[in-house]
Amino acid sequence: MGVKIGDHDSARQAALDSYCIVDTPPEQAFDDIATIASRLCDTPVGLVSLIDRERQWFKAKVGLDDSETPRNIAFCDHAIRGDVAMVVPDARADPRFADNPLVTGEAQIRFYAGAPIIDEDGHALGTVCVIDTAPRADFTGADMLVALARQVALQLSLRRRILADEQSVAAAQNYREMLWSRAIDVMVVTDTDSHIIEANSAWEAMFGPVDPSLPISHYYAPGETQPALVPAEGEQGIHVQRRMVRADGQDVTIDWTLVRKNDLVFRIGRDQTRAIRAEEQLAHIQKMESLGQLTGGIAHDFNNLLTIILGNIETAQRRLAAGQGDGIERPLTHAREAGERAATLTQRLLAYARRQSLDPVTVDPAALVRDLSPLFERTLGDAHRVEVSVGADIRSIEIDPGQLENSLINLVVNARDAMPDGGAIAIDVANIDSAEDAPGPAGAAGRFVRIIVRDDGTGMDAATRKRLFEPFFTTKEPGRGTGLGLSQVMGFVSQSGGHVDVETGLGKGSAIALYLPVAGDDATSGRAASGDRSAAVAAPERARTETILLVDDNDRLRDHVAQLLGEQGYCVHEANDGLHATQALDALASPPDLVLSDIRMPNLDGFALSADVRRRYPHVPILLMTGYAGKEAPAHARHDAIIAKPFTVDRLLSQIDAMLARAAGR
Repeated sequence: MGVKIGDHDSARQAALDSYCIVDTPPEQAFDDIATIASRLCDTPVGLVSLIDRERQWFKAKVGLDDSETPRNIAFCDHAIRGDVAMVVPDARADPRFADNPLVTGEAQIRFYAGAPIIDEDGHALGTVCVIDTAPRADFTGADMLVALARQVALQLSLRRRILADEQSVAAAQNYREMLWSRAIDVMVVTDTDSHIIEANSAWEAMFGPVDPSLPISHYYAPGETQPALVPAEGEQGIHVQRRMVRADGQDVTIDWTLVRKNDLVFRIGRDQTRAIRAEEQLAHIQKMESLGQLTGGIAHDFNNLLTIILGNIETAQRRLAAGQGDGIERPLTHAREAGERAATLTQRLLAYARRQSLDPVTVDPAALVRDLSPLFERTLGDAHRVEVSVGADIRSIEIDPGQLENSLINLVVNARDAMPDGGAIAIDVANIDSAEDAPGPAGAAGRFVRIIVRDDGTGMDAATRKRLFEPFFTTKEPGRGTGLGLSQVMGFVSQSGGHVDVETGLGKGSAIALYLPVAGDDATSGRAASGDRSAAVAAPERARTETILLVDDNDRLRDHVAQLLGEQGYCVHEANDGLHATQALDALASPPDLVLSDIRMPNLDGFALSADVRRRYPHVPILLMTGYAGKEAPAHARHDAIIAKPFTVDRLLSQIDAMLARAAGR
């Protein structure tokens, strides 16, 4: 190995500095080497000498009091210039040293032998040397000095590595302290029982001083029911979110990352409260934009309908005033048709908001789809066809059949419009038992009947797919769609306990799947369906003499209904809310034959009234009216059927007649 010296002394010096050994206290390992060198060579002086910039400094010494000498007179400065031991038998006879103060002065050096200490990078840092005041012509210990110099080099290398490790540990500790004390994230160490052992300053700033007697769940917000998780031994880091209460009483939402090591759990938490609020604000803005679109669409459609209704009524009134009574039928018919369209629009909006009043019955979906096939064919025309595929043993579902029919018609019409050149529309009905096969929201696991409407049309891009179920959003040209059809489908299916899945892509067609929950084994037609769909068919004419208790807080509507019931021969008793209805019941000599009541009323609503009526008179039929139920029927409700406003005279009379007929056993 060549020694780097001379022009490379700056590199040698830098190497020496890297060991951080010059001017350090004595160390036993180096002292032992100096002692061994002195004894093996039988000399009074043994040294471990290091050559610094302007001096030689003795890391270890035996038989010498001085700690250093100037480098320019040092024998060792010559020894480090070679890679073998340098032996000077008699310094007075050596021209290099004859005039050296260490030879001519008090030290009286006559014999010197030194082996260079060469580190693993080839730098000569110093020597292991021995000195005597008498010349020695027969010295044979050069090899031993070389061996000892190698040991010094190993000790230096080991020392540097230990120093580097210590520095790394110190740096890591320093970084850890900086991270622990300055991090804005909450850091907590708990035991496996979730009791806090240590927490950083961010924790204390947020939740106060650590109390080892308390588990971390002590800081959870009221209503936070999830436990404080503890990872299993060997489990990778897990992520959870918890609502907690700061020391100042404010709620915060913390995202936690948990890692376990033996019996300790390391928890790092990030406050996500601002981010969540920002997301909520963004969602609110988007909701307001959607609401603006919804409001504009409603205003446009309703203003059109109101214009038709008011205009035709005014026309009828003018003709009556002019004595043209035979010319009012057409405008009144147009006004009625517009009113019916307004009612349909309202139902679609309620369906979108999942607030419509449903009339669920137990339905065979396979039969319903097959029965609709002729209607599909008439709706589609010659260029399109419907191909129905029904799996084996399709289970029953409990659902409003009219709303399901409307939804399927909507989907088929949309599929037709997506294929302007014609084609096949596939409708597939199948049982779905696995949650994995029924993609939907969290908690949607269960048994479903899936109805898919699939086309091979233009498909939708991602932006259209995202807005597919927004109300009044449509890709059709003006006049061909309101944009409410699919929002109605989504609202109806969701309100019925199911969900909708869409597969589409530009040029790949579309498949819209309705996942409808299966009816229970003991499924019945439900309270709202006891007046079955056949009740919509007008009953045979007969004399109507029964007594009806009519309850509604809208005076004009109550007067209208009371008038049309009176015209049919019914004896009508009126009340403007549920409380007055109970007083009317107390005043009647005998129970009414039927109670017809609104649902949303002050003092006592229709659900509570129906429970009171059923307690008094178990067999009196109860028909509730609603324009907006807004909630599911509570458990205490005891009504027989619900009729949605607006309703036609024929529909109301048919419903009442059917319920009275069943009550009488006819």
